[in-house]
Amino acid sequence: MAKISPAPKIRWITDFDLAAAILAHKAFREVTFKGLVPLLGHVIVTLEDEAHRERRSLEGRLFVTSLLKSHEESLIPEVIETTLQPYLEAGSGCLVEISQAVTSRIAARIIGLDGLKDPSATTEAVRLLSALVGGTASTHGEHPPLTRRQARNLLRQHFIDNALERRRNLVNQYRTGKLTRAELPFDLITLLLLHQEEWNTQQISAEVAFYAVAAVDTTATLVPHLMHELWKFYQNPTNLSQGYVSLPEDQDFLRAAAAETLRLHPVLPTLFRQARQTIELGEICFETGEVVGLNLGKANLDPAVFGDDAKEFNPLRVVRARTRRAGLSFGGGVHLCLGRELALGTPESTTTNPEHSLFGEATLLAQALLRHKARPDPAHPVQTPSEYSRDVYQNYPILLG
Repeated sequence: MAKISPAPKIRWITDFDLAAAILAHKAFREVTFKGLVPLLGHVIVTLEDEAHRERRSLEGRLFVTSLLKSHEESLIPEVIETTLQPYLEAGSGCLVEISQAVTSRIAARIIGLDGLKDPSATTEAVRLLSALVGGTASTHGEHPPLTRRQARNLLRQHFIDNALERRRNLVNQYRTGKLTRAELPFDLITLLLLHQEEWNTQQISAEVAFYAVAAVDTTATLVPHLMHELWKFYQNPTNLSQGYVSLPEDQDFLRAAAAETLRLHPVLPTLFRQARQTIELGEICFETGEVVGLNLGKANLDPAVFGDDAKEFNPLRVVRARTRRAGLSFGGGVHLCLGRELALGTPESTTTNPEHSLFGEATLLAQALLRHKARPDPAHPVQTPSEYSRDVYQNYPILLG
């Protein structure tokens, strides 16, 4: 009988500066998403070295400042108002559902998935993406549980394959001179078809599925936490006396609040790295092959970095130079999240020129909700996430108007 190899022992890191140094050091490889390879193949987060640099350079074109600024001026406000309309008419809704619908529709436009303007299609897409995130026992509403593999296959069948075929036809027309480059959509699927000619449908579908999950999960998880923290902030008489009653119009404050919320509630509370070689950092010797667990949830609360009130929500917190307001919640080093400015804008920006600042979809959605007088529904108290489960709200009833 074959022996089963013991699981590698993990050295856990909670010190912020040491965790940041490990994330930035080339002597450590990314292994957090190693388990995705059998499901999706080698998507961007599972790659290293030259393959990763090439993929990141290509897909980074979707997240340049000028393009994100254009999204903030047109795409994002349009999606937010369209999505909110039926909830405004009803005077109530679920904050989790609203956040998922907004972020999935924005992500669909950037990725190149068609058909999510329809509410039922949006609901189905969110269900499948939630199953990809949640794992083998994920449920959504009255639907039966889905395994991640089933969710992946249904996502392809219902959304990805048709969008891929439509864009493949457009790219073929471009290559035969029937369309100009400017007439092609600028989205992830089209980008991959133009520059990854050797890729098959399965490879492109996997990259698209990963981006959809990452885009939706981050902001849709963040916004309910952000609104909850802001509503508590509103209730503090000290804050109101200092003039923070005009929150909906203070985008800089809301952006800082979004970053502070993500610091306290990282979507991925742990990341894993493996030492490629023996190396000493922070007076600790890491052996070749050693797996390191970075506890971002605790590192982001390091009082040496964020002060004695590190566990408290304080959007006015003064953060030291070269430290992100969201802490390590977007990772670091070569695997720093590409979509961080889409989600959160540029909270470290010191410019007062709005043309050079990004505010992020979380800020813009929070601003819209506050303008529409969103507030917790007192008849249906929200159940806060358990400390023993993922830090995610499953349901958050709100009133509007």
